[in-house]
Amino acid sequence: MALPKPLYQALLICGAVLAVYYFAVFGEVSLLDDVSMINCLLNVQDANLKELFFPHHAGGGYYRPLIGATFLFDRFAWFAQPEMMHLENILLHLLNALLVFAVARLLYADSPRSSLFPLVAALLFGLHPLATESVCWISGRTDLLAGVFVLTAFWFVVKYLREGRWLFLLPAFLFMGVGALAKETALAFIPAAFLVIWGGREEMRVGTEGGRMESRDAVILTCCVTVTTAVAVSFANFWWVAFLSLISFGLFNSGLFREGENSHRGVRFAAILGSSGLLCVALSWCIRRSAFTSDLSKISQTVTLMKNDLGYTLQVFLGAEAFYFKKFFLPLSLDAAIREIDPLYSLAGASLLVFCLYLLARPNLFSGLLLGGFCMIIPALPLAFGTIAWTAYAERYVYLALPFWLLVLGSLLPSEAKGTKTILVWGTTLVVLAAAGATFQRTLVWGNNIKLFADMVDTSPEFKTAHGLYMQALIQKKRYKEAEEQYRIAQGLYSLDYEEQYDLFMASIMQEQGRRQEVEQLYLTALEKSRGQKPAVLNALIGFYEGKASEAQPAERDRYQRLVLEYTRKLYELEKDPHTLYRLAKLNLRIGERAAGIKSLQELLLKLPANDPARANAEKLLRREMKP
Repeated sequence: MALPKPLYQALLICGAVLAVYYFAVFGEVSLLDDVSMINCLLNVQDANLKELFFPHHAGGGYYRPLIGATFLFDRFAWFAQPEMMHLENILLHLLNALLVFAVARLLYADSPRSSLFPLVAALLFGLHPLATESVCWISGRTDLLAGVFVLTAFWFVVKYLREGRWLFLLPAFLFMGVGALAKETALAFIPAAFLVIWGGREEMRVGTEGGRMESRDAVILTCCVTVTTAVAVSFANFWWVAFLSLISFGLFNSGLFREGENSHRGVRFAAILGSSGLLCVALSWCIRRSAFTSDLSKISQTVTLMKNDLGYTLQVFLGAEAFYFKKFFLPLSLDAAIREIDPLYSLAGASLLVFCLYLLARPNLFSGLLLGGFCMIIPALPLAFGTIAWTAYAERYVYLALPFWLLVLGSLLPSEAKGTKTILVWGTTLVVLAAAGATFQRTLVWGNNIKLFADMVDTSPEFKTAHGLYMQALIQKKRYKEAEEQYRIAQGLYSLDYEEQYDLFMASIMQEQGRRQEVEQLYLTALEKSRGQKPAVLNALIGFYEGKASEAQPAERDRYQRLVLEYTRKLYELEKDPHTLYRLAKLNLRIGERAAGIKSLQELLLKLPANDPARANAEKLLRREMKP
């Protein structure tokens, strides 16, 4: 029996996505957050979901408990095995591609486009090169998991458009809320959903065509874009861009150039859209305050930068939106560390702003989907200041906008593709194959740390962190000469604060090469540069002298043990970690300073929680030392 056509198409989507990302399953664990994250997971002894969802910390950055829950599942289900974690990411992305397929089928159910376009949209989403970072990077699961809930919510919104029953909006916003626990960006679906409903409500009921522009509108839009861009270039002041854009919006919405136009519709909807945006901000604030009592200093610093120069903030935001929109069409070349973009993107953003306001005054499915995609980008715009995330711009930030922009293409296709059908089929096939090839190649790069960071250093040579990561990858493969070269390059790059990891990486190379005296000198230099305020440097010194003490003759052993004691004491003064105090107590007892050891143990018992595994050992040791 022949399979139904939709099922056949779904199987084709599954095969294409799994084939392109197959090698990602066996990729190396990325040194970019993944190694440290997996090491932390392996040290977890029990799952405390209450602490995960309601941490009530004094301050925090991202609040994404749903991601933490999936990683805990990985820890207890298969001991955080990287292959399984990579496979989960691929399957989540595949699920998102199938959801795009389902949304497209429902969205264009009454159109001739419903036969092939849903398949094309799902394949382009599943194979789009911009998705590679989210899929191949285990820590990129935030985008994938948020995408599952946002796209499910999207399906319910389209279902509402089709049937007009308000009941479908309840699960839509419920799924959106759950998605926000995976990534805050999901909250942007609130204005995006309003835009889709606004644009699609009339069109889907009467079967009109979207995305078509009258010649008169094209002339007016071109004039407004030209004037706005020229003023931006002439005055280099983006307040003028905002002012002229609002003037343009008033012109587009006035009804002077469209007979019978309701001149209040665009203004009314703009007010609704603005209110929904404020609702996003309010919900985000409430969710964060339920978990954290304050924000990280990086978040406060970014807000301060934005408030200090609102004109510059507008310029940065417009440039970022234009950059991401261009990346959707022309994703190559791909880069995992995008630190800055060409200033000309800000001018392109000024033109794009005028075009978006034109779309806001012309409600149809094309407008709603395109503007909805821009909404999904907005939460990433403050990151362009480079003070929160380690990259100012990132390909993964486009992930949730991709479905909206891909679905726009369906409204541009002719209803009856008579003579153009063959061209469309072959053209689409070539685009899909090109996307698959680029994504497959990028998957291989992400699966190899040396290739990834070599590419990062090549595309961002002034990015010091990239050289450190590349150096670390080279050390893992025992390519010490190349690692030393990266060390020298990194040392020549400016940094506001002393970054100890480069000296520590170099010390590890010297250690492997048996250059013990140079290792000690480098550690002491790092201690001096950091003024004793870097725990990593103190831990390195402690480990180094512990190794020397274990190999030394009795006459020298006591000196090394006292050095270990000295740096352990400094480490405890810096961190106030009870477990460091326990190490300090045992060191005191080992070198014969019994009174100091007993005092440290007594202090330790006042600090350690009752359920801490080290407490029983500390009590036992204290009882033994207190015996006469």
